[in-house]
Amino acid sequence: MTKLSGLIACFVLTATSWAAVAGETIQPVNVKVITDTGVPKNSLNAALELQSDVQFYHLSLLKHVEAQLSFKLSSNPHIARQQALNRINLHFSELKRNLHNAITARTLISDFGIRSLPAAIIDDEYVIYGSTDPQQIISRWNSQRQ
Repeated sequence: MTKLSGLIACFVLTATSWAAVAGETIQPVNVKVITDTGVPKNSLNAALELQSDVQFYHLSLLKHVEAQLSFKLSSNPHIARQQALNRINLHFSELKRNLHNAITARTLISDFGIRSLPAAIIDDEYVIYGSTDPQQIISRWNSQRQ
């Protein structure tokens, strides 16, 4: 680390510390909200109003993909296979996005030792439990930091 980058890092840390002491609200850079149900529309709207990057992950999407692919399949295995392949081809982008979201949720739960849902991961360091509302999560995070 050069002297200049060390000085800049020291300034940023000092400014952040003084803001916390002064009671200012600091916006986290990244908030990952994990839930096993859908996210209320007001939580999605609140996320749009924040300066932070807010992402929502749903464990239930895995069951949704499975249900979507297996819904009313034929009892004939050969026909059922073709029906499932047709559904995959028809909805590939949506299925891929939902599977990625659900698998990411599982990975985050494992990596951060999350014990209950909903939970939010802030800046890949802190876990806040009990809310899907990004504004409420950030408010609780700020109050716990002070």
